[in-house]
Amino acid sequence: MTGPDQDQRARTQREGVTLRSFRDFHPTQFDRALLFGDERDDWLVAPVFIDRDTGSMGALSTWHRTLKALETLDPKREDYQIHRFKHWAVGWFEIILIRPGSRCAQRMRRRERRRTTPWTVCGEEKKGGVLVSRRYEMQVRVLGVLLKKFDTVIEAAQKEWDFDRDRWSSFPLTGRPELLYLEGFGESSLYGGEPEEAFVDRLYKAMRDANGVDFVKEEDEAGPFTVEARRLEKRPYTSHVRPEKAIP
Repeated sequence: MTGPDQDQRARTQREGVTLRSFRDFHPTQFDRALLFGDERDDWLVAPVFIDRDTGSMGALSTWHRTLKALETLDPKREDYQIHRFKHWAVGWFEIILIRPGSRCAQRMRRRERRRTTPWTVCGEEKKGGVLVSRRYEMQVRVLGVLLKKFDTVIEAAQKEWDFDRDRWSSFPLTGRPELLYLEGFGESSLYGGEPEEAFVDRLYKAMRDANGVDFVKEEDEAGPFTVEARRLEKRPYTSHVRPEKAIP
């Protein structure tokens, strides 16, 4: 026989949710789960976390926005809780546990459906012997966005990266009012060891497909599609241009 939470967990999996349960959660590949021994072992882990070394304003802002959204849905905290535990490499972690099937879980499920990058704590670099994610500010510059596809292209970009919706800017290309120069900024992380080049290819394809036609090149620009990848833990930034061969 299965209890209510086990039934909810199975239902959640059938609905294609990417959130993992606390039972299956491991901060790093070297850890094992320290379970409660009660129904909370089957609660879901929200796709945000902080640890002792979290210093990025973007990461902290995402954490607090998530908590605020959950508090609005569940002021009494019956369906979610903050779980803090010690960790041998980064001092401590704080994660959010959510009751499967609750309104809070539905909110997180909608959030994850808007994302295309699987969430994981692990990345390609080591910090104190632990694999961690890499934090970036990305700036994208695009020449030749169709005016009629403006909203569609931005939405495609948002699905690939957490661009700040208030920092998108655009203006018509000289002599071609139907085409726009588009620029956006956003801070997030590359997960699972994804290299910058792979991310740029993914973003370029998504925005190009949404536009429906190739972007254009102007003489004073390196290329029609440029991403400035600014590693927040390191300097300086790296510039990536697509396509690598100029379009005549």
